Amino acid sequence: MSWKTKCEYILGIEGVLDLPETRFHALLEQAGADLSNTNEQCNLGFFYDSSKRYDKALEWYMKGARQGSEVCENNIGISYRFGQGVEKNIDTALEWFTKSAEKDHAGAQYEAGAIHYDEGRYEEAFQWFTKSAAQGDTDATLDLGECYEKGNGVKKDISEALKLYGKAIEKGHAEAKENLRRLVDALP
Repeated sequence: MSWKTKCEYILGIEGVLDLPETRFHALLEQAGADLSNTNEQCNLGFFYDSSKRYDKALEWYMKGARQGSEVCENNIGISYRFGQGVEKNIDTALEWFTKSAEKDHAGAQYEAGAIHYDEGRYEEAFQWFTKSAAQGDTDATLDLGECYEKGNGVKKDISEALKLYGKAIEKGHAEAKENLRRLVDALP
C-alpha cells in the first residue's frame, strides 16, 4: 500500500482526524513518506485541504513554497483568494498566483488572469489567460473567448470568440455551451 493510500486511510476512512500531530507524522514516515520532498508536502497539504483543515494545509503548502514548489505557491494563492486557513486577501493571493504562474503553472496563470479580469485589468488578464489556455486550461480558454467577445484586453473578434468557445466545449466545459449559444443567437 502506498503512503498516499495509507494517508487517505488515516485521514478519511477511519475518521481518525484527531491524531496527535507527532503520531500522524510517524505513521506517514512508516508508510515511506519523505516529508522534506515538495511533492509530498503538497500531497499532505491536499489531504488536509480535503478534510477542511485549511490551517494545516497552508502550513504544508508554505513548506513546499519555501523550496520553490509552484504547486504549493498556487495552493497558497487559493488559500488567500478564498480565505481558507487565512484571512481572505486578494492582493496576497495575486502575489502567490503570479509567483507560480511565472513558473508556467497553468492553474495559477488562470487564477492570476481571473483576478486581473475581476479588477478590470483586462490586458494583464488576457496575457495570463492566453498562457494558461495554451497549456489546455479549459476555464482560461472560456475566459479568453469572453475577452475576444467583449473586446476586453484585446481587439473584439467574434469569430475568435466562437472558436475558443468551441474548443472549451470540446473539452467538456458546460458554461462554454451557454456562451456559444448566446453569441450565436445574437448574430444577425
